[in-house]
Parts: sequence; C-alpha cells; structure tokens
Amino acid sequence: MKFIFISSLIFFSFAISFSQTVDIKFKLAQNYEQGGDWEHAIPLYEELYQRDSSNKFVFDALRRGYLFLKKYDNAISLIQNRLQKQSNDITLIAQLGTAFAKADNESLAVVTWENGIAFDKKNFMTYKIISDAAQENRMWETAIDFYKRGRKEIGTENLFAAELSSLYSLLFKFPEASKELLLLLNETPQQLSYVQSRFAPFTGKPDGLKAATEVMQNEIASHSESINLKKLFAWLLMEGKKYSEAYKVYGDIDAKTKANGNELYAFAERVYHDGEFFIAANAYSDIITKYGSFPQLFLVRFNFARCLEELSDEADSLTLYKIKTAKFQVTFENAIDEYSKLARGQKTTEIAASCYLQIAKIQ
Repeated sequence: MKFIFISSLIFFSFAISFSQTVDIKFKLAQNYEQGGDWEHAIPLYEELYQRDSSNKFVFDALRRGYLFLKKYDNAISLIQNRLQKQSNDITLIAQLGTAFAKADNESLAVVTWENGIAFDKKNFMTYKIISDAAQENRMWETAIDFYKRGRKEIGTENLFAAELSSLYSLLFKFPEASKELLLLLNETPQQLSYVQSRFAPFTGKPDGLKAATEVMQNEIASHSESINLKKLFAWLLMEGKKYSEAYKVYGDIDAKTKANGNELYAFAERVYHDGEFFIAANAYSDIITKYGSFPQLFLVRFNFARCLEELSDEADSLTLYKIKTAKFQVTFENAIDEYSKLARGQKTTEIAASCYLQIAKIQ
C-alpha cells in the first residue's frame, strides 16, 4: 500500500509539473504574439499543438501565426487536418477558404465556401459566417452573392438587408444599398433612427444622396400612407438642403400624425438655425395660425419675428417669387409689430425683455 501511495504521489507531482510547463510555454508564446514576434511564437505554439492537437486556443493561435507570416501551405494543412475530425464545422470551412484566398487562390476559396454552404443550406449562420469570411478577404461581390442566395434559400425577403446595404455601399451601388435599407425599415418600422444611421455613410456623397432620394421618391409613390417612409424622405431632403420640399413633407407628417405642430416646430427650429429664415418663417406662421394652444407658442412667435427681422435686413436678396408668395409681410415694421404684440402678452417675462431689445436694435 505504501508503494502504491508513493507511486501515485510521484505521478501526481509529474502531472502538475507537466501542466505548469505547458502553461508557461503558452503564456510565453502569447507574449511573443502580442509583441508581434511570430518568429519566436510559432515554434512554441507548434510544440504545444503536437502535445495536444485538440486545444482550440493553440490551434487558433498557430493558424493566425501562419497566416501572418504568409505560410499559407502550413495554415491550409493545419486546418485540413482539423477538418478530418470535424468535417461539418462551418467556421473551419470558412477559415480554410480564407487561407486559400490569402494564398491568391480565390477560385478554390469559393469552391471551399460553396461546399460549406452545401452542408446546411437553410441555416442563417452558415451564410453569415461564410459571407463574413469573403468580406474579410475583400471579396465583396462573392459575399453579396452568398447573402442573396441565403435570402432565397431561407425564403425571407429582407434577410441580410443591413449587411447587403453595407456591401453595396462599398461598391458605390447606392440605389441597391438604399433599397436594402428600405427592406430593413419595412421589417422594423420602430427602428427609423437606426435605418437613418445606416443611410448616413453614403448620403454624405452627392451620388449617394441623389440615389437614396430617388429611390425614396419611387417608394413613397407606391406607399403614400407610410409615415416612416415620409419621415425618412423628409430627412433625406434635409440632408440635401432641399428645405422647400422638406417643408411640405413635414407639414403632411404633422397633419397625418396629429402632432399638433410638434413636427413642424422641430423642422422650423432646424432650418432657422441653418439660416433658412424664409422657410422657417413659413413653418412658424403655420404653427401660429393652426395651433393656437401650442405649448411653446411664445417661442414660435419670437422666432417668427426674428425671421421677419432677418429677412427685412436682406430684403434685396429675396426673390420676387418669395415676396409674392409669402403669407406675411416682410418688413421691419412688421417685425416690430410682432415683437410688440408678443411683449404685451408676456409683460414682465424674459421673453418680453428680449422683444424690446430686438425692437431697439431695429430702430
């Protein structure tokens, strides 16, 4: 019994020592990797992998190292050996395709990914993982093809809309990118701000903004009652500084959503701060006329007077069309009259003091 106990103790001590050695070498290899010294990291990872080829962390590290040092044949062989035991592992198949792509064999990469998709054509993640691998290797068209096939196979019209929009945008295919984002909006109407944020990267480009606006116009023609589409369209018009068109759309949105002037007010505030005083004055005038109980009516009336003041100061630059179609008189006298009426109503408030200050400035 004493002999058995001593033998067990020796074996246990050896196992601990072996485990500590492995752990030390793994940490040393990681330190080399983090410092970018793959030449010293790889031999350690290779030694660890020979001892335990089932260790996923060591496998991944070794694969990364081979790819970094452009030892593509080593990476391919490493992944293929692992696939012999896990033949249906879609992540391994995606990695193998990546290794072929980096070795300048894109055709074999595509064949590899095709084989991976064949294992499970109805699985969302299959297409996601494979397409991500294609994107990693800047094979944009290939990624688009896989996503579109996934959508068809799974039978969901708006599947991968966000991913496809990003890819189309990278290829400057702005109409296609816009259509994908509209599919996304139809799927999740409550995520209007998110969809707007996905438009932003390419609406900053003239071609992108033009394409997005045209696509929206066509979509609204078919779905004229969609408030979300109108809001998105109005936002695009604002991005393109088409304030007159946006004014009409926001007026329609305000009426149809029974916003009681809130949509118009938000629009008026933005164009006012953008220096578009004539458009802002029209919007403020609408609120004053239609929504007498608007909570911030005193601010609306003050900013309306400010618009008249600004417009009167630059009256020579106003077109005759604007002056003739205005719902109000564009003169300093009219601005003073608006300030005076507001000040009398507010009496001793700060807004009244501001009104008198503006009158003094004009005079």
